[in-house]
Amino acid sequence: MGGIHHCRLNSCAAIPPGNYLRLVAHPESVAKARAHVRRLVVAWGREELSGAAEFVVSELSTNAITATERANSDRQIPTGVIGLDVYLLPNSDASGVVVQVWDCSREPPRVLCPDENAEGGRGLLLVAALTQGWGYHRPAIFGGKVVYATIMEAL
Repeated sequence: MGGIHHCRLNSCAAIPPGNYLRLVAHPESVAKARAHVRRLVVAWGREELSGAAEFVVSELSTNAITATERANSDRQIPTGVIGLDVYLLPNSDASGVVVQVWDCSREPPRVLCPDENAEGGRGLLLVAALTQGWGYHRPAIFGGKVVYATIMEAL
């Protein structure tokens, strides 16, 4: 499994188009995001990555929903949607999957260090442990941020 590899992309030009899904910023959308990722990963013949990819999209989508709710309550940007994009990385040996989740907030993702009794706050730590890299960038065209993670190994 990978360690924390946090980096920023300077533009979204480096990210190839994938299979975009627009979702309502609501907890029920997390299950839809997981199902979308599962369908794609299986269709691409990388079913072994499905568990890790579904977990990662659950965490990133939940964070995006929380960020969207916070932005709406702070009246930063009134939007009730998040975006999900998934694509297959071509490689001669084994292809990985990249999961990207957009939300309207420009606040960067924060890695927390919760105490052992905390009920939450471990999401990005787990994403870092299950992926071969993650990070974020701020798209210039439509604002907000995109948090992405690369999955190349099964759980």
